[in-house]
Amino acid sequence: MKTPLTEHLSTILLRDLNELKAELDLVPAEHLWVTRPGIINPIGVLVVHVCGNLRYFIGGVLGSDGYVREREAEFAVTHRPHSELQEELDRTLVAVERV
Repeated sequence: MKTPLTEHLSTILLRDLNELKAELDLVPAEHLWVTRPGIINPIGVLVVHVCGNLRYFIGGVLGSDGYVREREAEFAVTHRPHSELQEELDRTLVAVERV
């Protein structure tokens, strides 16, 4: 059931996920999986983790879409190309839009 609150949250999540997609395109491939001093996770891992979090809670819990999260695997991912990260963001956008 759509409510003003769910509509507002959906708008914010969709806006921010689309912004993340745009920002991801600006990151050179060689920087996606590099960490800097004081930063534990590279950009690529953070993208996968955000998508896993939202697909689990929004899609799996609220939307009952059957998504099964593998949280530990999200932090083990390395060296996936931009295209795979963008596809993961697209799947997350679909889950948020649907729910």
